[in-house]
Amino acid sequence: MQGKTFVTGSVVIIFILLSLLTLSRSRVWKGGLTLWQDTIKKSPGDYLVLNNMGTIYKEMGKYDEAEKLFKRAISTNPDYNAPYFNLSNIYGIYGDSGKALAFILKSLELSPGDFKANMNLGHIYRKRGDLLNAKTAYKRAISIRPDATEGYYNLAIFYEKEEGLISKAEKLYKISIQKDKTFIKSFNNLGNIFLRTGDFDKALFYFEKSLDIDRQNIKALNNIASVYMEKGNCRKAVELLKKLLVNYSIIKYV
Repeated sequence: MQGKTFVTGSVVIIFILLSLLTLSRSRVWKGGLTLWQDTIKKSPGDYLVLNNMGTIYKEMGKYDEAEKLFKRAISTNPDYNAPYFNLSNIYGIYGDSGKALAFILKSLELSPGDFKANMNLGHIYRKRGDLLNAKTAYKRAISIRPDATEGYYNLAIFYEKEEGLISKAEKLYKISIQKDKTFIKSFNNLGNIFLRTGDFDKALFYFEKSLDIDRQNIKALNNIASVYMEKGNCRKAVELLKKLLVNYSIIKYV
């Protein structure tokens, strides 16, 4: 019963903090939208302005408005790859993987060396269950930018989740950390691997590394608390959640 209460409490805490973060982001987006709305009045046929304004709408969750603007950008300049990339993201959000695939392929036709587009192609193929092409796309992205942490991270997720090749995933997560020693997501995922396999000391090591990078990292604190729960140290777990509330500067998001 104590464990159930602990989990419920931690979920509520995280929900409150993430809601405050969302409020802060929405203020930033509204400011950016006002800027681009003023700009588009002066340059209504500028494909860059249309694409950037569409991006703001997309970040605000106004996908219908964003979709219209991206299509206008394409009609203004059909050789500009960015709105195809953005429309692919929109259709991915809608759950239309067919259109998402068609637009990302068009984006890559115009800019085959686009790292992010190749990464997204891998994501789309993975969602469609085309694992061979997904893996190929992820590897191509790494070949385009072997210095980019995100490429190794996403291929690691693929090996871990789709093929169950934990040792390969672990190796790639570690490579991503070598590329960027502040890449929190890889530290978290390594911690989760060791947490699932019952190696709590290694799990704690990687979660604490993640917390060292960002002392206000909600996920890291929650994961560390989970390790202590698994080890039977409920008191320490509760202390960590209290620390989360004390250390997190809520005022700056209000």
